[in-house]
Amino acid sequence: MLTHLTRVGMRRPGSTVQVLPELRAKQAEHLAERPDVTCLFYGIKWDIREGDVPNNAHAVSIWQACLGVALYAQSTVEVPEPLWLREFPRTAVVALSAKLGGVIRRKQVRVVSYAIENSEFSELVGDVPCHRFVRLVLGAFLKLYLRYAVDFVVFGTPGAQRAYAAVWPRAERYPVILELPASRGVGRRARQGLVFLGETSPRKGVDVAMSSWELLEVEFPDAVFSIAGTGPLDDAITRWCRANPGQRRFLGLLPHEEALELIGSALVLVAPSVREKRWREQVGLPISEALSLGLTVVTTDETGLAGYLSSRGHQVVQSEMLSPQSLAAAMSAALASPLPMSHVSGDLPAVHGRHRSHEVLHGGSGD
Repeated sequence: MLTHLTRVGMRRPGSTVQVLPELRAKQAEHLAERPDVTCLFYGIKWDIREGDVPNNAHAVSIWQACLGVALYAQSTVEVPEPLWLREFPRTAVVALSAKLGGVIRRKQVRVVSYAIENSEFSELVGDVPCHRFVRLVLGAFLKLYLRYAVDFVVFGTPGAQRAYAAVWPRAERYPVILELPASRGVGRRARQGLVFLGETSPRKGVDVAMSSWELLEVEFPDAVFSIAGTGPLDDAITRWCRANPGQRRFLGLLPHEEALELIGSALVLVAPSVREKRWREQVGLPISEALSLGLTVVTTDETGLAGYLSSRGHQVVQSEMLSPQSLAAAMSAALASPLPMSHVSGDLPAVHGRHRSHEVLHGGSGD
């Protein structure tokens, strides 16, 4: 493995390393545009095929990742965000390996991270046995890690910065660069209908969206509500679509390219996520992709982009007020008066926010 890593470029002066627990299609797309980055990942997400893994991304074990960054990292190692608590043990081991390897090789290796978690630490620990003791011990380790192992952080949303500031006062010193996409172009073809894309589960709000659509089908007889994804509500969605196949469509799990085509055929994206135990929507990849294609977004204030969306005229429902009626009102408003696609596209940055964050994390200005 180490010979292979040397061959692919980890010894190049100035080369940087990004460590990912799971490689997904969007990350692969970004990496293909970043040949200066060597990505080490432990697993692969369902939305990407093995043939689409870019040449600069390599599947490794945790110990291979530790050896790789310790022996070959030249300048910067980007590790997963610290508040990803399930991943934190592996993250800390890799970060410390990079630091120790840099000291032994007399290389100044920076450990950096990109953060979008917007749930507070106390919520993430949740209701576990010996909750108070676990919270104190894990909190102490987290603070030590942030203080001594992490050199720089970029936050993808204001909510993420606030969440980290609750346990790490220095968080306010680091920049917020909204995780907004660049435009993919809105095209000229006619669009209609709504789309839901993602896990078909209550936490994503698809059940509320279905009930809301039942209230609107008479009002919008030519519109179709398309649902794509998979999860525990698949059977219920299938039965629901059979009751009105002319206006309800379930497509199941789609590859990334087909999902983009589906989003690009719609006027409105519906993404009404709600909190569930320790989980809270961070950004929402479907929201990002919908914005890149000029759609009007209907969502809740759980996403870290809620402030941006609300200020640009998208429909943002307060999560504590979420009901079939309140969501139906937002969906109706979006369908009746969708934002001009050129305006949605024009509000986006010229460069994807994740790319700008990468430049800042790895030594650029991000401008």
